[in-house]
Amino acid sequence: MTWVLLWFLYSFVQCDDEKLDTHFVGVHRIPEPILPEMHFEDRLHMYFKKIDTNSNGFIEDDELASWIYKTYESLDREHAEKQLTRFDVNEDRKVSFEEYINQTYETSEEELRHSKDDKSSKFILELLKDERLRFNFADKDNDGLLSLEEFTLFLRPENYEDMANYELQKSFSSFDQNGDGIITKDEFTNFSYRGVSQENYLHEQFSNLDVDKNDILILDELRPWLLPSLKAAAKSEATRLMNLTDSNHDGKLTLEEILAKSHSWKDSQVVKHARSLWDEL
Repeated sequence: MTWVLLWFLYSFVQCDDEKLDTHFVGVHRIPEPILPEMHFEDRLHMYFKKIDTNSNGFIEDDELASWIYKTYESLDREHAEKQLTRFDVNEDRKVSFEEYINQTYETSEEELRHSKDDKSSKFILELLKDERLRFNFADKDNDGLLSLEEFTLFLRPENYEDMANYELQKSFSSFDQNGDGIITKDEFTNFSYRGVSQENYLHEQFSNLDVDKNDILILDELRPWLLPSLKAAAKSEATRLMNLTDSNHDGKLTLEEILAKSHSWKDSQVVKHARSLWDEL
């Protein structure tokens, strides 16, 4: 159920068309794989060799989780590369905040401030506060520009530990309605998205999160609940596949076990996401 609230929070903040064309933790919109024509079993054989990094003839849980995590990262990087072309107006392979604003809102921050009496300009200026915060968190070398790696963090902050503090601050602010740095039970349970209330669920979660039972929540109490994790999603998918495939329950997979359960792998993240790692193969 935690993912339900994460979806609410993510949708609440990320509201324009470009941002809605995204994935949540471990969930991607993926076009059909672009791979050479080959039988599915042959592809599984190819993946097996790549995933089995210690070449012992078995795929272990950590090897499978690591592969899936790399595919998630690869998709994020692929998306960032495409968007970099759109936003990098001066073609220096980096994105400035001004370039991002101009391409996203078709205006400049200066023009918006000059027309701040206009309702739409006021609305965009409010959005820019979060955009600027996200940009600054992603700008790891503080040069005022985002490299491809930094731009990936900027576009997919929900997926990376490097952006954890930004995600926490953004999510915390969604609940902390009066901005006093704490979240009361009323603030927490009254949270809704587009009029959809989750009051019963949030009451239960508040009780679980309020470890010192003082009827308020601080940032550290929310940290383990709100922080998304791409690694956790990869681990979950790896565990699911291991449970489906490990017929002798020895905690590792042989190629024969995988081929015997090939139908379970056909729609798995291992196969669907491998398109983005094809160049690395």
